[in-house]
Amino acid sequence: MTKAVDGKKIALTLMSRLKREVSKRKHVPELDIVLIGNSAASEIYVNHKVAFGRDIGVNVQVHRLRSSATLAQVKTLIAKLNAKKNNGIIVQLPLPKKFSAYEVVNLVDPKKDMDGLAAINQNRVFWHEMGIMPAAARATIALLEFAKVSWRGKKVALVGFSPLLGVPLLGWLVQRGATVNVTHRQTWHLDRETSSADIIITAAGVPKLIKAKHVKKNAVVIDIGISRWRGRVVGDVDYDKVLSKVKFITPVPGGVGPLTVAYLFDTLLHTKIKI
Repeated sequence: MTKAVDGKKIALTLMSRLKREVSKRKHVPELDIVLIGNSAASEIYVNHKVAFGRDIGVNVQVHRLRSSATLAQVKTLIAKLNAKKNNGIIVQLPLPKKFSAYEVVNLVDPKKDMDGLAAINQNRVFWHEMGIMPAAARATIALLEFAKVSWRGKKVALVGFSPLLGVPLLGWLVQRGATVNVTHRQTWHLDRETSSADIIITAAGVPKLIKAKHVKKNAVVIDIGISRWRGRVVGDVDYDKVLSKVKFITPVPGGVGPLTVAYLFDTLLHTKIKI
């Protein structure tokens, strides 16, 4: 029987645990979010993080800069946040096009880089060293573990290769015995690459990219893509057409997204931060 896993329920369980932990702590770290520009989608994501922090008792401060801000102003702000005590930092992506995301995220102290995007953290995670793994990747792993899906010896198709997901998951899965095929929206005959995969993890941001022909029977599908299509939020997977064919699937919305926010705060509370 197909299992459509509700990420909200798992996130609520994690939220309850984090809330109890925060209530017992004498010193609770703050989360500082750097938001540059006026992206409506980014505002929504930031509001979710602020609300989650409020619910568990963590102070979240949003530092807004106009899209006209200079790199010097961004550097000044992040340097100020790096100098704070007992805090974690994220730079909300995407950034206005004039900025290099790589340059900006690497201004953040790696020990305070709660998104795990700084080069040193990406490198450490890829080489199975102590680094901060992005929350979306942690949420994906948690969902696989929740569904008791084994990846050892399995074929995994990664659709999309972002620093938040594809990069950390590639190293993590290969180190644990999976055979990983990296694809994306421009891969020719994508269905040939994904239809033999035991596990499909997609974050391409293309509405209904993955259709029934892309998925083999009893495959496991983790959909992290999110887009607005015909007035509603959808994922990369043509959910209604794929649902009856797979063994396990995450819906959009309500699948990986809520759990990603929860794991961001789990990282904040359990990563060693300079105090």
